[in-house]
Amino acid sequence: MRSLLVLACVNLAACSDPADFLPARGVHDLPSVKEAYRVPTAPEECRSIGFVKRASSIEDVARTVANNGGDRFVVAYDNKSTTTETEFAATKTFGVVTGSATSRTEKHHLFTAEAFRCAP
Repeated sequence: MRSLLVLACVNLAACSDPADFLPARGVHDLPSVKEAYRVPTAPEECRSIGFVKRASSIEDVARTVANNGGDRFVVAYDNKSTTTETEFAATKTFGVVTGSATSRTEKHHLFTAEAFRCAP
């Protein structure tokens, strides 16, 4: 029973990240931090702890980095895509055909970011 409880806790912790985290070589489990900040370039005084993949928002990147012990991150790639759905409708009344079209566009992001730890 005890091993089942530990396994459930491990799975619960893994599910708390909103994106995938790939730790760097030699990086072991680090304690989580409160917040992680986006920076434009890799800080020299910090060490890379891994990469975040398949995050759908910057907030998801920040939460995943913080959960895994990082306090800074650099967005390496933003895979943007747009989906447009269009619906058509037509009616015929007294020999006159009227129609309408409605379109909806959704933008999707998949971010990849490198995570850093600058805290001691």
